[in-house]
Amino acid sequence: MLSNIKIGVRLALGFGLIMVLMLGTLYVNFVQLRSIESVSKQVTAKEWPISVVANQIIRNINDNAKTALSLMFMSDIGQINQTVAAMAETSKGLTGLYAYLEQTLTTPEGKERLATILAARSAYVDSRKQAIKLALDAKQEAARIRLITETMPLHDAYVKTVQVLIENAEKDVEAAGRQSADIIARSILLSVSLGLAMLLLALGSGIWLVRSIVRPLRQAVSAVDQIAAGDLSVELASASADEVGQLMQSMRRMQKTLQALIAEMNRMSSEHDRGEIDARIDEDGFRGDFRVMAAGVNNMVFGHIALYREAMDCVREFGNGNMDAPLATFPGKKAFINETIEQVRGNIQALIADTRRLSDAALNGQLDIRADATRHRGDFRLIVEGINGMLDAVVSPVNAVMRILTLMEDGHLSETITAEYKGQLQALRNTLNNTVAKLAQTMRDVRATADDLTAAAEQVNMTAQTLSQGATEQAASVEETSSSMEQMSASVAQNTENASVTDGMAAKAAKEAREGGIAVKETVAAMKQ
Repeated sequence: MLSNIKIGVRLALGFGLIMVLMLGTLYVNFVQLRSIESVSKQVTAKEWPISVVANQIIRNINDNAKTALSLMFMSDIGQINQTVAAMAETSKGLTGLYAYLEQTLTTPEGKERLATILAARSAYVDSRKQAIKLALDAKQEAARIRLITETMPLHDAYVKTVQVLIENAEKDVEAAGRQSADIIARSILLSVSLGLAMLLLALGSGIWLVRSIVRPLRQAVSAVDQIAAGDLSVELASASADEVGQLMQSMRRMQKTLQALIAEMNRMSSEHDRGEIDARIDEDGFRGDFRVMAAGVNNMVFGHIALYREAMDCVREFGNGNMDAPLATFPGKKAFINETIEQVRGNIQALIADTRRLSDAALNGQLDIRADATRHRGDFRLIVEGINGMLDAVVSPVNAVMRILTLMEDGHLSETITAEYKGQLQALRNTLNNTVAKLAQTMRDVRATADDLTAAAEQVNMTAQTLSQGATEQAASVEETSSSMEQMSASVAQNTENASVTDGMAAKAAKEAREGGIAVKETVAAMKQ
């Protein structure tokens, strides 16, 4: 129930209760002080003035008594009358003092005391008047005797009645003092009691207020610390309806909003991981700065995507062969993308330049030109080294072929390529070696055929000489003509056979010459490849 009371109301109740106790304490002290004031007024306005008046009465009584006693020793009538007149003035003053006492002593006890005093005064004054009368009649001795024997005792009794009034006034003053002390003691006791009660109540209400405020605030602070540490799963439960409960409810709404924002961010992240880079946070699901935050995340992500797309477009142009594709300079630390792209552009352009230089050199027949691989790094260096190695692998067999062809040009057909190659280069090596071997064999066959032709020609020549000799001998001897004709017929047949052999050998030499020409053509074609 108390947890549903607002903190301000609780504080007001606590301080209000303390204020009530303070007002109660002030009221009690006020009442006690008024009592002390009343007693003090009783003393200062009544008892003490009564004592002062009573003392003044005694002084006046004593003055008149002394004056009356001095009359007993006066003989001058004028002086006596003057002294009596002075006594009358003093008596008149006493009458005024008694009039004050009559107004002051209003209680029955006071009135009784005043009546006793006035009765004693009356007896004393009558006796004194008788003594003064005797003195005025010149009866000094009788006056003295009456004054001493009657008037003075009455004077003492009269003074005692007044002293009783003084004593009673002193007793009343003492009683008032005791009453004031009692009132002060009670005031102190009540003040201390009320002060202790107020202190205890203030302490209790303070502890209650502190616990009712600090405990839920401590829970709220702990929850906020957990949220600040990134733990949004903390339970923000509060059954109170006070400001702390309202704070917890507001924090719970904030927690749900943050959880929804994080869920949206995780969803967008998952979509982007799956390749759906158009996914974005639903900004309409948030309000205020949370919406600004969601829009900021969207702008940041899509700003990066746009930047990466621009960079990828530039790289795509590189892939299409456009090494001059422009790329805008990105701001701030994003400039590292420009640096990376430009480094790639520079490396590719350097690779293209070296490749073009090697190609131009190869087209110009400068097969000994190579690219400087140390100008490149990483796989670009491997590419350049591979091109250089490829050229070395191609040029080495070509140089070997050129060496063999040069030797062939000089008529040396005994040399062949002994190095081993791979693929078509090995086929080129084999073709050239086979060509050299076939050409050498052909040349040997041609030489052998030529030798055979020479021998056949010599035989034909010998046959012709024989025919010529036979014709001469025919003229000498007809008898021998028949045998010679038979022999000539045999020689002609032999010549025909020899001519056939010579024709076959010539055909074979022509065939081998054609095969040698074909082999040379194949060698040249292989060299061109």
